[in-house]
Amino acid sequence: MPRYLVESTLFDQALAQRDWASTSTILRTSTDGGVTWLHSYLVSDERKMFSLYEGPTPEAIRHAARRSGLPIDCIHSVTTLDPYPADRGRPARGPRYADPPG
Repeated sequence: MPRYLVESTLFDQALAQRDWASTSTILRTSTDGGVTWLHSYLVSDERKMFSLYEGPTPEAIRHAARRSGLPIDCIHSVTTLDPYPADRGRPARGPRYADPPG
C-alpha cells in the first residue's frame, strides 16, 4: 500500500491542542476509504503537524482528512527507509563495547 506524508497547518488553537492520540474519529473515518493513519508528529510550536498515512491514492487521503476535519497543506508520496530491515532484526539496546584488555 502506498504511503503518504501529509503536512498540515493548524490555524485554530483548539485544533492544535486536540488530543490526537485518542482521536477515534480520525481512525473511524479514515479506514472507510482504505486509508490508515499510522502516526503524526506535532511540531513544537503546535502550528504544524506531519502525519503518515497508508492509502490507495492522495485523493483518498484528502477525502479521509476532510471527513475528520483535518486541514491539509500538501501530500507527499514517500518511501520508507528502514535502518532495521525485518531480515536483520533490531540491534541490542545500547551501544556495544569490547571488554577492556587486561
